[in-house]
Amino acid sequence: MRRRDLLLGLGATAPVRPQSPPTAFIGHDAARLKRVLVHPPGDETRKGLGLSYGPIRFLGGGVNVRAAEEHAAMASLLRAGGVEVLTVTQVLDEALAAARAAGALDTWLRGWAPQLIPAAGKLTGAALVGAADEFIYRSDPEGNFAPLTDPAGSFYWTRDSAVMTPRGVAICRFSNDARTPEAILVRFAYEWAPSLRRYPIVFDASEEQVSMEGGDIMVASPGMLWMGVGNRSQEAAARRLALRLNMDVLAVSLPPAEIRSPINALFLHLDTVCALAGEKTVLTLPWFFEQRYAGGDPLSRMLRGLARNPKASAADLEKMASSLKDIGRVKLFKAGTGQPGALPGDLKLVDWLRANGYSTVFVGGPPPASGAEKHAAEVVLPELRRQASNIVAVSPGKVIAYGGNTRTQRALVDAGVEVLTFEGHEIMRNNGGPHCLTQPLERS
Repeated sequence: MRRRDLLLGLGATAPVRPQSPPTAFIGHDAARLKRVLVHPPGDETRKGLGLSYGPIRFLGGGVNVRAAEEHAAMASLLRAGGVEVLTVTQVLDEALAAARAAGALDTWLRGWAPQLIPAAGKLTGAALVGAADEFIYRSDPEGNFAPLTDPAGSFYWTRDSAVMTPRGVAICRFSNDARTPEAILVRFAYEWAPSLRRYPIVFDASEEQVSMEGGDIMVASPGMLWMGVGNRSQEAAARRLALRLNMDVLAVSLPPAEIRSPINALFLHLDTVCALAGEKTVLTLPWFFEQRYAGGDPLSRMLRGLARNPKASAADLEKMASSLKDIGRVKLFKAGTGQPGALPGDLKLVDWLRANGYSTVFVGGPPPASGAEKHAAEVVLPELRRQASNIVAVSPGKVIAYGGNTRTQRALVDAGVEVLTFEGHEIMRNNGGPHCLTQPLERS
């Protein structure tokens, strides 16, 4: 069964929320982290044949138990830094209890998953995310395999389902239908869980009918968001956010969704290639986000050179090179209207950052004056694939990162940034890092 986004609008009225406090929940993505929502990779990552995932996970698309150990190491670093860590199953358990007490659980289930109504009394957060055997490995009266819930095997990337802004939480809408239950469940948690009730839902991408994923959104200041657009989030979402939240939104072009190539995976979300490490310090990639290198970065040159090989697929390589040319171009959408704002010249992200007083640290460290292809092939791209730029700040100038990306981490330290590391070999296989693993709720 495929749940349609319109079902999000069905269900009972949630408890009345208190008014938002005058101060921002998150005013900057590198401010001191106080509270965060995470989801340790659990049994749902190893369940087979869910309702939406089909045979993907059953045929080996999940992660093994080591991923939970790596995630626990990250959570320990967060707690050691004084961060309150909430888990998805914890807040879903709270939400279930609150909805039951209000007599509203059956109504919500009827709109989302009516097959669960007979089991409403014993539902848990683990069951909702697809981690409970009794709801997965069961048969219908004819003896056919008939799971009742989806194994939400990507939920540990909690950044993607919702993102906290200075005004409140924005619920996302996935371009991948298989991940739709994550957005539905996190909305339920924000509506009903007492631990999350202080945060108003100020934007719902399903209601706005736009695709948007949290890994593309960063809070640069109380009045500005940065947002990657093109690959997983639509430019229309940036305009709607500017309008609805009364915030400027700087849209950063990523590879277009309609041109599928390995470049789309390398530049999956904005947080794959860019992160705030301090108030005015940004970790990003060399070359690709500077206008002076447009079409002439070392990877584009290498792809076009390889296209001349008689055994190469010249069309595919040219498509990949062409998709790099416009990566990083920025547009400004104005607060309160969503209309385009004026920018000085044809800028890419690093150009805009420098013009606005930011310092940049590059993945792989400072690029050499010569030998760019070697540096790109042997340093930058390998560390990028290991999620070197996918870091999460716990305070200004202090970040959590995967271990192993030595050149990038040395560059951060040289820039005055403290780097805390944990091993993420298993988790990173599915193309994400510490920024993807965390859904910050409050920063000071």
